[in-house]
Amino acid sequence: MAFTRTEKALFLTNAEGRNLDGSYRYPSRFIFNVDKTLLIYTNKLDDSLIYEAKWNISSSERMLESSASKLSLKPGDRIVHNIMGAGKVVDIYRDQAAYLIKFDDLETHRKINFKAKLELFH
Repeated sequence: MAFTRTEKALFLTNAEGRNLDGSYRYPSRFIFNVDKTLLIYTNKLDDSLIYEAKWNISSSERMLESSASKLSLKPGDRIVHNIMGAGKVVDIYRDQAAYLIKFDDLETHRKINFKAKLELFH
């Protein structure tokens, strides 16, 4: 979420419902970073929804931190992906739980989740 170039007002919207996997769709974590005095709600968020969303956010962050602490790859490592082939780790985005990889046969870099099966290329 970005608030650039807003001159007078910014309208934030959120769709209620469920995700494709059936889980509840929580408000964006970024809404909780905005000073409450700057927000005017058309429909106030239920306190239980806020509690569950914050719990879900902190749980997700703990999982990302755990994944990041188990990293075995570092920038410069040559890897092989079973679909995209050989490539080189260019950067690591711990906050997004992803490697930035330049695959040999692709023009653009790709972000690949830590969970993806990557093998060191020898």
